[in-house]
Amino acid sequence: MGGWEFAYSIIAGIIGGIVDFAIWFYTSLVPFMLKYFGIPLFVLGLLLGLAFTGGTLFFIAIFFIFMYYFIKKIVMTPP
Repeated sequence: MGGWEFAYSIIAGIIGGIVDFAIWFYTSLVPFMLKYFGIPLFVLGLLLGLAFTGGTLFFIAIFFIFMYYFIKKIVMTPP
């Protein structure tokens, strides 16, 4: 085995290892992460978004109701 064949076998081994790792990564690890972490975190994000939206709308409604009665009381006061 000459020098070039040895170098090619080392390079082929490294590339083969990278390909094996990529196949394992995209066929085993990524689906696992999406299934057990991605989907629950997405659902949690949706729930938090709805909660913040609901809280904001509730605060705005309370603010408008308060301002309505505040302005109504100011307008009805005698000078």
